[in-house]
Amino acid sequence: MDANNRGIDVRTVQVWFQANDNGISDKNIHWLARIFGCNDPVETSRWQSELKASKERLTTERRARRRVTTEPDREASGRVEGQMIRANESPGEIEAPLDQQELEYQKISLAGRAECLFLDGAPFGMVVTMWASVAVLLYIGYLLGAHDVTYSPVKDVEKQVGLFWSPNWLLDKLVWLPLIVFTVSSLVTSWKEQWRPLMVAESSDTTQSCSWDEKLALYSSSFVGITLVCFFIVFLLQWYGSYLQPLMQNDAGSRVIDWLLISIERPDVMSANQGMAASMYANLLSGIAYWYCFSGLMLLYIVSMDFKDISGRLRTGMKSNKSLEVLHIADSIVSGIFRCAVFSLLASIGIKLVAVYLMTDSENLMRWLVLDAGALIDVNDVSWTWFDKNPSASITSFFVMFIPVFVFFLCASQIRGSVRSLLTAKRAGNGDSIGPVGAAAKNTMKTWLSWAGVILLLVVNFWLIGRFTGFSVLLLTSCCAALFCVAGSQTSHATRDLMRKEELREAHGK
Repeated sequence: MDANNRGIDVRTVQVWFQANDNGISDKNIHWLARIFGCNDPVETSRWQSELKASKERLTTERRARRRVTTEPDREASGRVEGQMIRANESPGEIEAPLDQQELEYQKISLAGRAECLFLDGAPFGMVVTMWASVAVLLYIGYLLGAHDVTYSPVKDVEKQVGLFWSPNWLLDKLVWLPLIVFTVSSLVTSWKEQWRPLMVAESSDTTQSCSWDEKLALYSSSFVGITLVCFFIVFLLQWYGSYLQPLMQNDAGSRVIDWLLISIERPDVMSANQGMAASMYANLLSGIAYWYCFSGLMLLYIVSMDFKDISGRLRTGMKSNKSLEVLHIADSIVSGIFRCAVFSLLASIGIKLVAVYLMTDSENLMRWLVLDAGALIDVNDVSWTWFDKNPSASITSFFVMFIPVFVFFLCASQIRGSVRSLLTAKRAGNGDSIGPVGAAAKNTMKTWLSWAGVILLLVVNFWLIGRFTGFSVLLLTSCCAALFCVAGSQTSHATRDLMRKEELREAHGK
């Protein structure tokens, strides 16, 4: 190979197969991929992706073995052996020892732990744990008699505030958050093991690309901030201000009554101490659940920023099939962030919907929505009145609404800028002709624009709940449209078809 007259020393190859803590450097992986791929660009990139994925699996296995190893002499001999090998080899031919990688991995601590929760089989265990916790909450509500309970806020009105009638405590943890977890897991795994190595292989200078662990370490403080917000605001502040304080004073004040505060109006159903314990568990469960949600969104943000950094170093002379593959990766990332944003918005709408219902004199949630829809089409003229109360879940619903929307628009704008830069470079290299890449990019950006419209529509619905007669019709229509767009965002068939056609055309030309 012209770019590597020296080749790879035989001793270096022997080191790879010895029982030590060294690994193959990215430079040598690049040369091996060219050898195994017979210098074909497509096969070379595929080999490089597989080799890097295999290297990461080996590093993970070694790290797991080292954690369970308790023999100090064995560790010392391995360290000495590694030093002897490194003394015989040039610094550029072998990778840094695993001890250094272990230290770097420990530096990210919370960020690394958050990532591990979304990889491999951990997401399923996380979701099952969440479902089990919700089952415990349902059992607590049933034992306390708060699962189906009413109170009389005004004369001749029995208002239903039971746990089984409160989807804000159930649907988000049973449906929307598990969908977010699985979406984040699929996207991060695909980026780390498939898409990222593929894009790094197409970079003009692969040595400038930092590893995924290094990229993750840069955002470690953000995960600490997420943890503090979820513990002190979503859990502690909301529990103390909305539940603990009124239960201790036995006075709801201007707060609405829900199943956790029912002891104030119905001491025969639940005692104040039972309400304190149940509210602490329920709010702690919400804090943990939304830590999963916000941490997953943070990982998606890191993926999008990593895509932006790597795409800025892509070679200007990439073939059309490679450009289409990069475009497909961009579309998949934005699609995953869009789905998570929609699921989070549906969760926040559920919280806001119940909070607004508790401020009305309607008997139950379903009757309130049916009466509102009927009033719009003149089926009935029944209306409701408002209590002069404040909802207790306003802080949580705002965070769950605002953060995903902010992440979606920020990441989509960054990735859109990267795609436009790719098209500019493609146009410059082909004499103002971008062919199938330009057509696919145009269709993709139109799809992104429609997704942004769906996000804004859900945000408008969030703020308009209960603001006018017939809001329930608009809310139902918007939620159905959002779920329809989510179902259609799973794959980008047009981009994949163009990739196949372009590859076949190039193969036929050869």
